[in-house]
Amino acid sequence: MLTSVIVPVKNRADMSARFIYSFREYHSDDIELVFVNDGSTDGTKVLLEHMGVTRYNSDVSKGFPSSCNIGASIAQGDFYIFVNNDVLISGNFVTPVLQAYQKDPNRLIGAELLEQDTGWNRFGELIVPYIPGWFMACSAEMFEDLGGFDEAYSPGDFEDVDFSYSAIQRGYRLCKVSVPIKHIGGQSFGYTPERRERTLRNRLYFKEKWGL
Repeated sequence: MLTSVIVPVKNRADMSARFIYSFREYHSDDIELVFVNDGSTDGTKVLLEHMGVTRYNSDVSKGFPSSCNIGASIAQGDFYIFVNNDVLISGNFVTPVLQAYQKDPNRLIGAELLEQDTGWNRFGELIVPYIPGWFMACSAEMFEDLGGFDEAYSPGDFEDVDFSYSAIQRGYRLCKVSVPIKHIGGQSFGYTPERRERTLRNRLYFKEKWGL
């Protein structure tokens, strides 16, 4: 079974370079590494051209959900791992994820599983558990069954809650796996007033979409 590791990126070529070098240190060459360059204005495009990875370059920024969907559309694998480039890799993270998948193929797998009230996933008495989008994995078949990420959440925020809830509604289970990877966080969007406004907008869209 071929695994595709899909990495959506926007700028921060330094982090993409570090990701690629670290990834190759701990993983074999038979894992497909797919980068989706979401309208970067730095040296990301040139970097990816010289690093020998599968890549898609967009001159216009389409957002995180769209980048993930594009990555899945060009990936050759039967299994997808979506991961941000703003992470620190200290070992092989693909093997434990595949082991969890082989135990139960009907799982949406993540490095985190948030089942508590995070401040934006409570709707009345309902708390929606979710796998954060910085590290999320599933079979290509499941991804297609769920219709990919909803691009209405672009440029980002809440698409991971939506994808997780969609998985639950279709009978899949959420699963956390311990992996040797650390999320630095907040490197692409940052935590700005504009992002706060977008988060609130997307939360309202999620609520209306699912009738919560």
